[in-house]
Amino acid sequence: MIHCRVVLAVVALWAAAVPLRAQNFADVATVSATMGVVGGRVCLGEASRQDIGCPTFAPSVNAAGLFTASSIATGGLTVTGATSLSTISATIGDFTTLRVNGVPVSAGGTPGGVSGSVQFNSGGAFAGRSDLVVDSAGRLGIGTATPGERLEVSGSANSTFIRLNNTSSIGTTQIEFMRNNSATYVGPFTNLGFDLWTFENLPIRIGSNNIMRILVSPTGNVGIATLNPASRLTVAGGEVQTATSGAACSSLNTGALRFTGGDFSVCRNGSAWETLTSIASDNTRVAKAGDTMTGDLGISKSEPRLVMNKAASTQWNIIAGQTNGANRWFLELGNNAEDFAVSRYNASGVFQDIPFSITDSA
Repeated sequence: MIHCRVVLAVVALWAAAVPLRAQNFADVATVSATMGVVGGRVCLGEASRQDIGCPTFAPSVNAAGLFTASSIATGGLTVTGATSLSTISATIGDFTTLRVNGVPVSAGGTPGGVSGSVQFNSGGAFAGRSDLVVDSAGRLGIGTATPGERLEVSGSANSTFIRLNNTSSIGTTQIEFMRNNSATYVGPFTNLGFDLWTFENLPIRIGSNNIMRILVSPTGNVGIATLNPASRLTVAGGEVQTATSGAACSSLNTGALRFTGGDFSVCRNGSAWETLTSIASDNTRVAKAGDTMTGDLGISKSEPRLVMNKAASTQWNIIAGQTNGANRWFLELGNNAEDFAVSRYNASGVFQDIPFSITDSA
């Protein structure tokens, strides 16, 4: 490679371009009439006219070797083959890009942070943090230099938050999760409430200690400790405990059950709470063996039927007529002696006779 030293001088001669010669007089260069020559500026070639010039917009080098570039508004400054830019004085904000060997650098000449650090403007200089990185796999770490997922946020303080702030009182602030173009939203939806909302035909599950605890099926059934709730609420493997809120029984909570005063109460008519004890002792209906009912018994259907099935041949089917608790008449069906018989009793309930009977041999 031949090194030659070129000395340029400007001589105004009839307002025309002046030819310059190198010391060996082998080559001739012409000073550009449009760029001119400014002391200390880097000279540039003008290919269209094969001229050179040292314009005011070019970077400059002073006698101490300090490279200064303060007016580059567009494009960029790229330095290759260098490990330090300590001799470059630049107004970093004027550069679109300032790189050394393709790596963004700070004004001091070294990249900020660690390998992979995201560079940002810090007081007019490029800077980086060791806990704000993008690794070679494209994973972004905030608070960590070694992210394990696409986005990892790590903090050592008492609390680590990710904040989404919508300054509108009726605005929606949600995180959207997409899979196969189906969305799931988490967060407040306008002013209607907090959403855990999915457009997928899949259940919503809530778990703890790596165990599924609550499931909402695609049909709206809720299961506690079960994957297959068969009703609107299915509880498996445990008890259901209830108390009272003090609300009155009304049409709004008909069918509700509460526990208070050592007894369960049910709102079954929409007007008053009734304890299960009072319902069990209600003599207007028969709930269990031994209960006594007052009032009339009516059976209404197209073919009303009353079936009494005795457990053994030695037993009777009896319909008893009483007065003040004393038997007066028995209607006996399918007893040992007769298939049908009417027994008579006196006022004290003492058996008198069988005035009418039909036997199976009659």
